[in-house]
Amino acid sequence: MVGKQWLARKLPINRGRTEVSVINKLAALVPSAGIIILLLELCSARVPSAPASVAVRAACGARSRIERPKAMQVPSVLQGESRTRLLQGIAIGAVASMAIGFSWGGWMTGGSASRLADERADTAVVAVLTPICVANFLQNGDAKANLAVLQKISSNWEQGDYLEKGGWATQPGATSPDYRLARACAEKLVQTKTAAQ
Repeated sequence: MVGKQWLARKLPINRGRTEVSVINKLAALVPSAGIIILLLELCSARVPSAPASVAVRAACGARSRIERPKAMQVPSVLQGESRTRLLQGIAIGAVASMAIGFSWGGWMTGGSASRLADERADTAVVAVLTPICVANFLQNGDAKANLAVLQKISSNWEQGDYLEKGGWATQPGATSPDYRLARACAEKLVQTKTAAQ
């Protein structure tokens, strides 16, 4: 069989009428010219079908599309001193993000969030129960005398103690008085008395 290189040197391929006439003349002289013609036609991009095209591409010297994978190249950023600088930057960025987040960003730990939620819930309960405490205090038969005693006490702490001892600052369902409710109730009673005078 005639080699592809020899054929490429000997036959002028112009992709025109001369190419076909030279190939036909060669096919008449050489018995294996049919194979050569097929190779020439296929190598000049006249591929009839997909399975034949793979064989022809290989015969024409084209590389196959399936190649052995190359080893992964590590980017230069991840090599040597660059990698050290990158890791240092990541660490410094993480620490800075946490510092800014916890100080100015409003971030908090789970324990802090739980404490804050408990405080807000207690504040809401006290705000709801304060009017009830004031009403209980004022409905008592000795309300005027008790209010006068409450007015004479100067500190809010001692006023709260007075209401705790009187039993007006006990939450419904509780056995002992609540000091926050007692202080809030005392403050509201002092304001009520001042507004009434």
